[in-house]
Amino acid sequence: MEEAKQEPRKIHRWIFLVVLILSGVAAYFFSPIQPHVQLPAENVSHYPIFDNFYMTNTLIATIIVDVLLLILAFSVRRATRKGTLFLTGFLGAVSAILEYLY
Repeated sequence: MEEAKQEPRKIHRWIFLVVLILSGVAAYFFSPIQPHVQLPAENVSHYPIFDNFYMTNTLIATIIVDVLLLILAFSVRRATRKGTLFLTGFLGAVSAILEYLY
């Protein structure tokens, strides 16, 4: 009676394995169509900064993120030079989030 219960389980394993292999083969031969994502930068200023160079929303976002990353990097550098074994406060929270994601 125990063998009768194990028999459907073995069949389901083989069906799952065959479906898994066929899915991989189908994904290899029939690749999906990749969408073309295009998000144009919008001018924020009406007057060019240089010859034909306008201030755009993506440029502002890039500058803000760069400044935040530099502040975070210098804060981590200063905190690690103190000689403590773990970071505290905001840097500890950022470290915990990065360790969780990694």
